[in-house]
Amino acid sequence: SMWPSVGIGMLLYYVFTLESSSKYDLLTGVRNSNAYNRVKDSLNVHKDYGIIVLDINGLKDVNDSYGHYKGDQMIMSCASVLMNAFLGVGRIYRIGGDEFVLIMTELVPDYELKKRFYVMEQGLKKAGRMLDIELSVSYGYEYHKEGELRTYMDVFQKADTKMYVMKREHHKNRQVVGE
Repeated sequence: SMWPSVGIGMLLYYVFTLESSSKYDLLTGVRNSNAYNRVKDSLNVHKDYGIIVLDINGLKDVNDSYGHYKGDQMIMSCASVLMNAFLGVGRIYRIGGDEFVLIMTELVPDYELKKRFYVMEQGLKKAGRMLDIELSVSYGYEYHKEGELRTYMDVFQKADTKMYVMKREHHKNRQVVGE
C-alpha cells in the first residue's frame, strides 16, 4: 500500500511543477509572459488599472563584458528589488529578457507610486554594489480609468513610450559622464 501513495505523491508533485512553470519565470520567480498574457487579456474598459513598463539598463553591456552568468545575476537581483519595492501594489511579470511589466488592478496615488520608485532605485543601487556593477531600470507608467475608450495595448504603448524616453535620457547622461 506504500507504492500507490508514492506514485500519487509523485504525480501530484509533477502536476504542481508543471502548473508552476507555466505561470512563473524559472530564473526570477516572478510571473512569466504566459501569465501576463492571460491577465492582460482580462483587462477591459470597465476596470481601473495601471501599468508600469520596466527595462533593465545596460544588460547587453554586462553580458558582453562579464558574461551571461553576471547578466542573469543582474536580472535576478532586479526582479527581487522590484518584488520588494512594489509589494502589495500589483503583480510583476517578466515579459522578455530584461523587460518587466507591473499590472496594478487598483489605481495607486502618484505620491505612493513615487515612494515605491524611490525604494526601487535605492534597492537597485544596493544590489548593484553587491554585484559590482551599475544596476538601474528605465520605466514608464500609465493609468486606465474605468470607462475610457482605450484598449490595453493603447495603455501599454503609452507606458512603453514613457519608458523609452527615460531610457534615452539614461543613455545620454551616461555618454556625457563618460566623455
